[in-house]
Amino acid sequence: MEKVILAYSGGINTTLAIHWLRHYRNLEVVTYAANLGFGEYFESLGERALAAGASGAHVDNLKNRFVKNYVLPSFKAGARYGSGYLLSSALSRPLIVERLVKLARETSANYIAHGCTGKGNDQLRFEASIAALAPDLQVIAPVREWPYRTPEERLTYARRNNIKIPNPDKHKRSVDGNLWGISIEAPCLEDLASPPPEDLFFITREPARAPAKPVHLKIAFKRGTPMALDGKEMDLPELVEALNQIGGRYGVGRVDVVEDRAVGIKTREVYEVPGATILYTAHQALQDIVLTRQMREFQAAVAMRYGQLIYDGFWFSPLREAFDAFVDVSQRQITGTVDVEVIPGACRVIGRESPYSLYDRRMASYTADDTFPHAAASGFAQIWSMEARLEAGRAKKSRKDSHSS
Repeated sequence: MEKVILAYSGGINTTLAIHWLRHYRNLEVVTYAANLGFGEYFESLGERALAAGASGAHVDNLKNRFVKNYVLPSFKAGARYGSGYLLSSALSRPLIVERLVKLARETSANYIAHGCTGKGNDQLRFEASIAALAPDLQVIAPVREWPYRTPEERLTYARRNNIKIPNPDKHKRSVDGNLWGISIEAPCLEDLASPPPEDLFFITREPARAPAKPVHLKIAFKRGTPMALDGKEMDLPELVEALNQIGGRYGVGRVDVVEDRAVGIKTREVYEVPGATILYTAHQALQDIVLTRQMREFQAAVAMRYGQLIYDGFWFSPLREAFDAFVDVSQRQITGTVDVEVIPGACRVIGRESPYSLYDRRMASYTADDTFPHAAASGFAQIWSMEARLEAGRAKKSRKDSHSS
């Protein structure tokens, strides 16, 4: 019997996929799950997979590797997608695929399977990453093949085949989480006019119930990497976790957006990214005082394109590697500290300093300490406006020629 490695989340789709792959595709199923820093049931995922019919089950704790090797490069690039997605789920897929391919090689499996739907982006992330790392492996996507489209139909399939699904009601929503953030999809979000219900959220408190007194944080960076919180040095996963707890108490990092999916449709997504939101805010403030205008403008373009690559599933691409080379240069002097005030539902920068700051107080001042060369400004302004002056003259001639003809 041929073998398939199934990316296993413990949810209803991948649990049913174990049974479906065995009975409809006649494959031996080995599951793989990665603990990336969210969820309390990872220790039971192996048992759950075996109970559903898997011949083997693997569960790894990859939280530190995920944050350091995937989150950090994306963060330093300032990557995001659309109007607010900080790519928490999208970043986890290439790491998971890395391990799926490794396990497939170790067990001589010819197939990798995932539980993604046909209208989602995750199918592209899994399959583009597999194609980049192991183009010889075949991909199976049971959810694209079976006829069970609704949660009710899938639960009926489970009951008919005696497949145990813990807490079946929770499977009427789709949740994917890791230390960097949580993404949530649910039928209640399909009505764009209705706010997300409070019980949809996991780690962020409703801002109206947040503490009234703000909290002040001092975040230290070295070469673009967050290194310390309030003077205490921390590994990055520990620092993110601490900021998740603080930001979560204040309701920071709730993102409710309508996204353009790669398949051409718009969908509503809700994310919880409290720690990431605080870090992005602080990091941007430090870049503002260190980077030149030209570097900042190009860095913004790279951030957008970098985010698009991750969103579309092209982490394993020469273009992403090339961007990393630029990012490494752009972050060489992003060292310093940023003071952040966290208030209900938001955070704001209240101070920033860096030994590499380009901010010159005397040049910027309007007091008696002003050292700006004002006399040079008039010639600069004249040359700067030369193009506009020439264009105005040409437009005047064009209007005159039009009237005379």
